[in-house]
Amino acid sequence: MQSLLTPIAEVVQNLLGPIPDYNQFRSYILPDAQGTLARDDQTRLCYWYLDSLGAMKHGRGVRRDAERMGQMVTATWLLAERGIGAEYLPLVEEAKDALRRLKERVERMEAARRPVSWVLDGPGYQALLSCTDLHEAQLEHEDCTQATLAWLIQEAELRLRLGHITWITRGLG
Repeated sequence: MQSLLTPIAEVVQNLLGPIPDYNQFRSYILPDAQGTLARDDQTRLCYWYLDSLGAMKHGRGVRRDAERMGQMVTATWLLAERGIGAEYLPLVEEAKDALRRLKERVERMEAARRPVSWVLDGPGYQALLSCTDLHEAQLEHEDCTQATLAWLIQEAELRLRLGHITWITRGLG
């Protein structure tokens, strides 16, 4: 098992290319606000992730669904590093492993010129579901202010530019 600090870049290196667009996540955040994200916005954001997770469980997943899961895992990882749910970093590592397995399976399909199927294995689905639950709890935490979420986006984009993360999401507006 790799270190918890292993960048997500190694999980899904170069799978999707350019720096992602955070418009979907960003649309819920008011960087100058000190309060937590509104409950309705928390719910919408988590449903957005659960919709993609469900599609990937039932064989209807597409690249965009994998991108969304990558974004959620990254957001969860960064918030845990900041101390919101830090005790659950091993759970985040399991979710990263799920994405790693998915990436490897997709690459094998592409190499064999077979139709690509963005479907999770059972343990991968469970790991990403648990990570989604953790992320929802993080969003509800009193220390997870809108300013913290604005930091999260800036930190993820900085790490992307530095090459520590190469895959989260793009074009999800």
